[in-house]
Amino acid sequence: MLKIEVVENGTVMIRETIDGRFHRRTILPGDDYSGEQGAVFAACEKAHTPEVIAAFLDSRMVRQPSPEEQLAAWRAGAKCSRLQGRLTLGAEVCAALDAMAADPATPWAMRETITGAIEWRRSSQTIDELGYLLGYDAPRMDALFEAAMQVAV
Repeated sequence: MLKIEVVENGTVMIRETIDGRFHRRTILPGDDYSGEQGAVFAACEKAHTPEVIAAFLDSRMVRQPSPEEQLAAWRAGAKCSRLQGRLTLGAEVCAALDAMAADPATPWAMRETITGAIEWRRSSQTIDELGYLLGYDAPRMDALFEAAMQVAV
């Protein structure tokens, strides 16, 4: 006895009797069915169209974020303490930051970020502006945050 059923997603379900015992198996869209015979082969040929296979495989895959999305997600969570940041930047750059903080022409929010922020966030617009003023591009800022987050204090 052989019973074949094709379900909505294109899976071919087979129930057969072998030596008086029931056996069940499935052939998923995209599986190799070249060794199948007769009605099973015909059912797979009919059900496993390229469109069905593509839809089935798409439904099983978890979309991986693009490199740009991964970077944006990392930046959104990247943060370090002010001390970690200063230790990573070094004495010379910190002297330049301190001079900016002492300059009354520096915007108040930037002065407060330099001198009083408990943590620095990579996603902060003020931190981006500070990086720009120090001559750092986005990849360099990412590298600095990566390094600062590793500093144990």
